[in-house]
Amino acid sequence: MSKQIILIAVIAAAAGLYLYYMINKTQQTNEQVSEETSTLNNDYNNDYFVKSPNEDRIHYSYILDNGLQVLLISDPDIKKSAASLDLNIGSGNNPPERLGMAHYLEHMLFLGTEKFPQADGFQEFIGAHGGSYNAYTAYQNTNYFFDVQNDYFEEAMDRFADFFIAPVFPPEFAERERNVVDSEFHTGLKDDGRRYYAVFQELLNPRHPMAKFSVGNKDTLAGSADELISDLREFYGKYYRPSLMKLTVYSPLETDDLKALAEKYFGKLEPLPPAIPPIDEPIILPENLPMLAQFQPVKEARYLDYYFPIAAQTENFRSKPARFISYLLNGENSGGLEDLLKRKGWINGLHANVDVSLPEGAIYNIHFSVTPTGSKHIKEITGMMFRALEQMKEHVSDRWRYNEIAAATITHYNFRQERDPLGYVRSLSRTMQLLPPKRWLSNELWDEYNKEKLDEILQDLNPENMLIVWVAPEAGNSGKQETYYKVDYSAQKLSPQELQEFTSAAPSNIEMPPVNPFISSQVKLIEGKDTPPQKLDNALVAGWYKFNDSFNSPRVNLHISIESLNGALTPKDRIYDSLMVNLLNDKLNQEAYQGGLAGYHSDLGTAHYGIHISISGYNEKIDLWADENMALINNAKFKQEDFDRILDNLKRGIRNKAKDRPTRVVSKIFSNFMTKYNFADEDYLQELDQVTLEDIHQWRDKFFDKTRVMVLVYGNIKKQPAQKLADKFSAWNSEPLTDLVIPDRFLDISNQGRLIAQKANQQGDSAVLLYYQAEGIDYRTRVATSLLSRILHPQFFLKLRTEQELGYIVSAYYKKDHRKPGIAFSVQSNNKHSFGLVERIDAFIDAVPDFIGGLSPKEFGEYQDGLLNLLEKPPQNYGEDLGLYRYQIAEGVYSFDDRQRAIEELRKLTKEDLIKYSQSLLRKENSFVMLSDDSIKPEVPQPQGKLINDMQEFKRYLNKL
Repeated sequence: MSKQIILIAVIAAAAGLYLYYMINKTQQTNEQVSEETSTLNNDYNNDYFVKSPNEDRIHYSYILDNGLQVLLISDPDIKKSAASLDLNIGSGNNPPERLGMAHYLEHMLFLGTEKFPQADGFQEFIGAHGGSYNAYTAYQNTNYFFDVQNDYFEEAMDRFADFFIAPVFPPEFAERERNVVDSEFHTGLKDDGRRYYAVFQELLNPRHPMAKFSVGNKDTLAGSADELISDLREFYGKYYRPSLMKLTVYSPLETDDLKALAEKYFGKLEPLPPAIPPIDEPIILPENLPMLAQFQPVKEARYLDYYFPIAAQTENFRSKPARFISYLLNGENSGGLEDLLKRKGWINGLHANVDVSLPEGAIYNIHFSVTPTGSKHIKEITGMMFRALEQMKEHVSDRWRYNEIAAATITHYNFRQERDPLGYVRSLSRTMQLLPPKRWLSNELWDEYNKEKLDEILQDLNPENMLIVWVAPEAGNSGKQETYYKVDYSAQKLSPQELQEFTSAAPSNIEMPPVNPFISSQVKLIEGKDTPPQKLDNALVAGWYKFNDSFNSPRVNLHISIESLNGALTPKDRIYDSLMVNLLNDKLNQEAYQGGLAGYHSDLGTAHYGIHISISGYNEKIDLWADENMALINNAKFKQEDFDRILDNLKRGIRNKAKDRPTRVVSKIFSNFMTKYNFADEDYLQELDQVTLEDIHQWRDKFFDKTRVMVLVYGNIKKQPAQKLADKFSAWNSEPLTDLVIPDRFLDISNQGRLIAQKANQQGDSAVLLYYQAEGIDYRTRVATSLLSRILHPQFFLKLRTEQELGYIVSAYYKKDHRKPGIAFSVQSNNKHSFGLVERIDAFIDAVPDFIGGLSPKEFGEYQDGLLNLLEKPPQNYGEDLGLYRYQIAEGVYSFDDRQRAIEELRKLTKEDLIKYSQSLLRKENSFVMLSDDSIKPEVPQPQGKLINDMQEFKRYLNKL
């Protein structure tokens, strides 16, 4: 027997024993599937659920008399309460004559109820009490959710429940919300994701509900207000039934009090039987396969997708056969499918997974991001993919591979961190629709290997059962036009001869992922005293250390900041840093796939001082993971094909910026204008046109030759091993990096008049970003700016989107860039030129002092309490706590009392203070206006101010002041 076979056998046995041990350790014995899938008809107490031993919240579930299934979560430590209701009805249930009705109803439901008739009452109430809310409509479901300060949770529940009991659907708003839906539709007309999905729908079985147009627009929602409201009420009455709903409630209240709350408000829903007939149509018609569809994207991009109809996967939540196949396909190991295709320079990456999962069937997707060179080799890529699938049939019997994943997921599950209440309830209310109650809290577990299900899926991943979608600038697009987004495309069934061309490939051995060396079998929590960050004693590397065991997580995070003393912060330096980092990340991905599966992660990124590296994982093998990362960064030799591929990606990404959503265009260009060491895209492209592979090898050596390094070691690790971890990076260090703060990185524009810059976009809509910069960086200025933005956002949204119907994207928000606080107003419109948008925003701002002055002491206090609640909320998990300390080190707050100082200043702030501050901040001579237009004609005079034509000249001018 070979050493490799012996090693695999040992790993398999160890993984299997570890899996058995961990399942028994957590006392999570799995019941029979028949019991798990039984109907919930009793109260289910906390001990019923399969859940992590790290889970100390109380969960309780039951069904109200009207058929509404409720999950209650009690947690005395949270600062905000949250709730989510998921309705198992979505765009797939739209009436054929009213496409978009489910989405339109989602909008209309927020516009008042019989008990609370004010159209914007819910929005104002939630915003004033430190909360947030939203909803979304998907194919299978519609989900509504909110969070709010604990003291106001009961009233919020009363208002929320009334949506589903007695909405008023005011006819006077019918036309307005139809326009909002239409504006959302227009926002996506040049969005490649929306265009792709529209074409995909036309390739489906036209009799299947998924093939229906889902967003809605003025045409599908046409008619008088009375007609529209009548149809809306009919849809609501048919589908908004408690038996189709799942409610999740999360609060500090005890479960008995939460139960009383749910019954008090949601027990009023009228009990009606479900009204969803089963779907017996295939998602894709078998007679149409194999098929090749093609179209051209708006952005310069190349995607190659393979879709295979497979059996329904909804009952396979324990065995997860499709995800096991995805693990084998997605492996970035040497000799794997992705590695071989990257080495040929044909792809940037691949991703495989179930794309559509419905009770009547599923669709498996294998997605390739293709290079310009690869676009000439589509048939070869296809052939190699099927070669990998064929070889996979020989490896799905390798139980040790399955056991590896099962062991890794149990470790992650046992030390799982709490999510924020809003994200938790939103996720759980949907999970309640999809899984049996016992597994609501444990969907990630892999605990039932099923060879039969694996073979069934692999049999369906065959050429005869394939839909290929090729999206590229050079793709064919003749013959058809999609109905709503007007995408020209072609679709043809492949003949046997054409199919043969697509599936023949030169024989080649494609390796499956090897034994994973990072699977942690001895993970344990180190107990200690949770103390503030402290300096590490090292002469070369400036280091910080923070021990943590408060989240029951045996994880360690290394954050390394590296400033090169050989860089002059020119366009060449900046873009070479980006290219080097992208090449190194590409190399790291081979290790990171297996490391990531085992809970170890790494990432490199650029920063204003150079680059940063994040390395994280369990304390057991963090040393090994750090060594692997350092060795690769130090020694990686980039190949020409990798360099060409990454260079093309970087250049293409820069060129595509002008085709982004207009609000993103103005935001990115604004950042380039205002950031001292950012430069115009044209400058970066000029440098990229001249760079060679040898340049980057030399740049990497030059960058690391003379550096200053700062390290933060955070997590469940003692000080001495933390010191050793930090010491590993001393080889890169010439002198300590003692301060990451560069105060003047973000330009000071205070009192420079109104500055105006313009940038064309290619999306059709117009957009404005209007920014006001505060003069100070002290805590009082920061909290005043933040409070002002929180008060203005709902009013800005109401006035410019709801009442004036300027566009779908409308926002006012606190914008703090590199210590400089400010406030930004952003609007994207499909019916107003940017000049007109500025005029409307200015009119809103002129009325701000009067609006704040009109707030009652109670209303102002509620907004103030909402921000205080946010600042006083302790970190909920490892990631939030780490982020707080990383932020304070980056800000130079080495006393680590950033929040407390902000809270002290916020408590002193009065309404009169805020009125005076708003008048000082929101002045035209203190603003920057970023405009973007494409096809909309101006209708008012251009805004008055200093027009900026050259970015670098502008920066030189400001630096001289």
